[in-house]
Formats: sequence, C-alpha cells, structure tokens
Amino acid sequence: MRWKVTPLGIMPEGARPARVLGLVFATLGALLLAGSGIAAAIEAAAQARMTEAEGRIFGMLAGERRDRGRVHAQWTPVFAFVAGGREVRVVAGFATSAPCRAVGDPVRVLQDPTTLDRARIAWRRENRIIALVLAGAGAVFSVPGLAALGIDRLRRTA
Repeated sequence: MRWKVTPLGIMPEGARPARVLGLVFATLGALLLAGSGIAAAIEAAAQARMTEAEGRIFGMLAGERRDRGRVHAQWTPVFAFVAGGREVRVVAGFATSAPCRAVGDPVRVLQDPTTLDRARIAWRRENRIIALVLAGAGAVFSVPGLAALGIDRLRRTA
C-alpha cells in the first residue's frame, strides 16, 4: 500500500479526504441535531408536568465570580410564590452580572406540584436554550459535511 502526504496528514493512496471529512462532520451534525430533539422533548415533558403560578422577586443574593484574576459581581434572584396555601421561596438556578429584575417585580413561575423547591422562573428563551444551541451546532456541522459528501460524489462521477 502506498501512502501520500495531504493537508489532512498522511493517507493511503486513493483515500478521499473530502469523503472522510464529510462523513465525520455529517455524523457529528446528525448527533447534535438528535440531541437537540431529545432536549426539546425532555423540556416539553417537564413543562407538561408543571403548573403555572404567579410569583414575585423576593430578593437578590449578591455573589462574585472570579475570571482571570478579576472579581465580577453576580446576582441570583430569589422568587416567591403561593402553593397549597403557603408561600414558597426558591433560589433561582442562575446568576446574572446585573440584577435581572427588581425586588417585588411579578414573574411567571413553573412549578412541579410534587417538588416545589425545584420551581423555576418561566423565561421563554431560557427554557429552550439547550435545544437551540444544539440545533445551531448541528446545522454548523451538518451543512459542510453534506457539502463535502456532495463534492466527493461529483468528483467520483466526473
């Protein structure tokens, strides 16, 4: 077997780098797109279990984050809502660099009646962010991968 040097490294003579790269990129893109669908399905199932309640921002927890030796302030909202006749307070699962809301602001809360401590603020885009990121990454990998496979097929038939 003879070997040749290509921009992608040393490959056997007759190997088609466009096909190899196309298969790798298209497969990775397909896996990311499948992950996006799974993430969307999990989020939809979670939201089907949850009920909606009106709540309010109860307070903001101040914190800090260190990045390359610098200290940055972070704010984590604490929200409150009424469930089963009692007020429930929950610390949100995210922090922002500036307070996202003012204390007393109304918020929509998604709550699972069986686990009230896992309630969350119903931000429209945050609830689907994982699925959107995976879908975008899947498209970024799938399109060049499929293009490389198409180019390889045209070269073989020409």
